[in-house]
Amino acid sequence: MKMYLDLLRFVESNNKKLFCIYCGTETYVLNNIGICSNCENIISLPSSVLIKQDPEAVSKISAINEKLSNQNITETDFEEAIKIYDELIAKKNNLGYLYAKALLLIKYSNYLINQINYNKQGFMDENSELNEKSIKLVSDSKLLLYKIISTCNANINSNINSFNEIYLMFLANIKLNNFKAAQSSLNLIKNFNEIFILEYSQLIFNIAIKNYENATNNAKNLLMHDNFSINALFYYSFVLFNKKEFKQSKNILQQLQKYIKNDNIKNLIQDIAIKQNL
Repeated sequence: MKMYLDLLRFVESNNKKLFCIYCGTETYVLNNIGICSNCENIISLPSSVLIKQDPEAVSKISAINEKLSNQNITETDFEEAIKIYDELIAKKNNLGYLYAKALLLIKYSNYLINQINYNKQGFMDENSELNEKSIKLVSDSKLLLYKIISTCNANINSNINSFNEIYLMFLANIKLNNFKAAQSSLNLIKNFNEIFILEYSQLIFNIAIKNYENATNNAKNLLMHDNFSINALFYYSFVLFNKKEFKQSKNILQQLQKYIKNDNIKNLIQDIAIKQNL
């Protein structure tokens, strides 16, 4: 495990980051291609380059990132972020924005569920409204994921083979727990000979189907200097958690949260604490 923590320090000292044009997250990388540590879209350029290529998109996405990073986030922040995504989706012919918005809707839904308070007196109409809105957000998210899949399938049938789209179709199928379809998407990814993205996709797939032995091998392959994804450390700690190796998992996560800012790490640390206190 010390090797992986040393690798994190090396990544930090290298200080190479790529910017995600879909959610505004900057992710530590060692190479010229990476996976966003938040929305898992493929990334390849730093903010200094993207701001010259598409300043409007960078500005809008940075505004979304700022709103969603607010520790005291409100429903208004979510609603404003959704409006910005809708503007970008209307202007850009890019499924990456649809996928990022689908993830945002899930996050918004979870936020509303956490606002429900059953200790209130009376008929608790507010709780019912929060629950109904949460359910609708999940439904809307699924519709976006299905739209990504249908668009990608249509493009495949028209011989428009976009590697990024195939990868997004794979992610959408994973989110919908359509593992058979995800396997088919994975087979299509193999045709592009993109070893890094293929390894990462196999990692996600093996995590989803709970094949933790293969997932461990995928994660270790993604922690090499020439084939590096910082996200692989989170998935490796997730595997350790499922193997009941709570201390090792927590040690990695506590270091990793300095480099990745998202709810997954915080939630897994909380799950470890619960398991350790049983």
